[in-house]
Amino acid sequence: MGIALHNYHEEHGCFPPAYLADERGRPMHSWRVLILPWLDQRAIYERYRLDEPWDGPNNRELHDLIVSAYACPSHPEQGHATTYAAVVGPGTAWGGSGPMTLGDIEDGPGGTIVLVEVSGPSIHWMEPGDLRFDRMSFTINGSAEPPGVSSNHPGGANMLLGDGSVRFIKDGIEPADLRALLTVAGGEDVGEF
Repeated sequence: MGIALHNYHEEHGCFPPAYLADERGRPMHSWRVLILPWLDQRAIYERYRLDEPWDGPNNRELHDLIVSAYACPSHPEQGHATTYAAVVGPGTAWGGSGPMTLGDIEDGPGGTIVLVEVSGPSIHWMEPGDLRFDRMSFTINGSAEPPGVSSNHPGGANMLLGDGSVRFIKDGIEPADLRALLTVAGGEDVGEF
């Protein structure tokens, strides 16, 4: 996914928005759909209709398809749900329906998380749903409510950084440090993580 996001950025000059919205601002399409061509899933992307919601009549025909890149291999019985989510909200790499560039990540792409593992909330891979920064837990593998970063890996979870690298971040990270790593311009120094 990191390579796909960077290839999207190279072609469009920005990362995809967290979602595409309709004229009323209602989320219609996920960033996961927008990067399908860069995941060698162009055939699925070409069947997907951007003129109807992700769960519209035509797009519903794609619901049973599984995109293996969106499911962690260690997560049993994932089915059509994704195990990877963006953390959306003001101050994050996914501020909403607008796109972000590498240059917008003032804290540095190598020190900013853009995607996290989620094993709790069931989010269909096409659904424009992710973790909300203002409503999430900042404890890794904590309780299910509020939802947060979680995985089936003992001791932590994998996260994608803005530079395309993947880091395994341990359960014991301080919530304030995880929160800082999820923002793009907070100026926080969390040291080694």
